[in-house]
Formats: sequence, C-alpha cells, structure tokens
Amino acid sequence: AHIGVDTDSGLVHSLDYGVTDRWAVSLSLPYAFGKYSGRSPHQLPIDNGTYHGSFQDLGIGIRYDLRTRPLILTPFFRLVLPSHKYEHFAHSAIGSQLREYQTGISFARRLESLPSAYFQGRYALAVAQRVIGRRPVHSRFYGEFSYFLTRKLAVRALSIGQFSHGGLNFPQDYPIRNASDPRYLHHDQISKLHSINIGGGVSYEVNRRWSLFSSL
Repeated sequence: AHIGVDTDSGLVHSLDYGVTDRWAVSLSLPYAFGKYSGRSPHQLPIDNGTYHGSFQDLGIGIRYDLRTRPLILTPFFRLVLPSHKYEHFAHSAIGSQLREYQTGISFARRLESLPSAYFQGRYALAVAQRVIGRRPVHSRFYGEFSYFLTRKLAVRALSIGQFSHGGLNFPQDYPIRNASDPRYLHHDQISKLHSINIGGGVSYEVNRRWSLFSSL
C-alpha cells in the first residue's frame, strides 16, 4: 500500500578554527526542511504536505592531526546537542532530537602509483542518550576516491553507510501505529538502522576560494 514520500533538505552552517598546527575545533548548526506527502501521517499538522523548517542540532567538535605523511590520520570527538525541543515523531521530522557523542578517525592519502588520485574516509562510533531504557549506538562511515582529470576538474566515487549495534527492528519488535506503545512513539530514535549508499560526483575549482560540485 502507498504510504507517502518524505522530502528533506537543509543548509549547513559550520565554523572551523585551527588552535595550533595540529589541534582544531569546529562548530556547526544546520537548518533543516522537511515535507511529507501521503495518506498516513504520523502527526498533524507537521505531516500536512507542506514544508516546515527549523534549526536542528548543534555540533561541537575537536580533532587532532596525528599524522600527515604518507597517510593522514586525524582522530576526533564530537558532541551533538538538539538546539531546541523540536518534534521527532513525524515522517517529516528534521531530526531525532537526541544528544549524541561521536568519536572516530578521518584518514586520507595520495596514491603514489596514480599521482592524480587520492582517497579519504571517516569512521565514527555514535552513542546516543538513553530513550525508554534503550541507548542507540551506530557505526557510521564515509569513503571517497577522487581522480583529477585536469588541474581543476575531478571525478569522485562515494560511499556512505551506517550499522546499528542493538536497537529494535521495525516493525517486527513492536506494534505498528499503536499510539499507546512508547516503542512506537520513539521508534525513529531506537530503531536498528543499516544502510549503505554508493554514488559518484564531479567537482570543479572555479578559483582558489570557490569550487562547485555535484553528486548522485
């Protein structure tokens, strides 16, 4: 049966500051938009088919440049805090409204056998606050392989994914659409979520300050 379509978009505002040659701190605050179109809204008026937007989660991070050559290694720690008490129980919710601790490492390297190419990636273990007796834990990864066709034009292969450790399976572990069951009301926060997405993209350096990119 047709349920509906979720459409999400957003603007990411971020600030990075290099404290030393190795230490850096960051601050981010996305503004997210959501819309649900369908016959089975979780909650009205938020799922009424029109866009709604709000600031999402404040991110505060610190990272350390552990190694630069030949393989760049950068451990990091990041704290995510909901900017306010927004609605999480909706198809078009802008976020999960959970405090989260993230720790992991970023890495990158140019390829000696292919001087116009490089790869980079990131792994993070995310531990969220406890909800109705359950604490969601997720492994998240990002990978990219890039090749410069010219000094300004590059093509990229991309992958991004998540694996959950624990959590509930939807809908096997709890009744569907039972408003009196707290597991249903919080299912977006405590569900076991596995995903792998792959894609590609291109980027073009307009000048030393600006670049354009597109990915699928």
